[in-house]
Amino acid sequence: MPTEGDVAWDHASTADFDPWGSWEHVALVPQKFTHLPFGQGDTSDAALHAACEASGAAEMCRACAPA
Repeated sequence: MPTEGDVAWDHASTADFDPWGSWEHVALVPQKFTHLPFGQGDTSDAALHAACEASGAAEMCRACAPA
């Protein structure tokens, strides 16, 4: 693990950034999404569909669902 130094974004130190404001400008797009545990693992299909509806992602979820 590094013990010194700085992380910069467009030549600005990220130490000076508002963390929540920064998240408005980035997204996570994993290449192997199965390696990241999203959810509780024992979530029912009904709960999953309700979460998709509540988040506005239902149409995308349906499009990505396995046939």
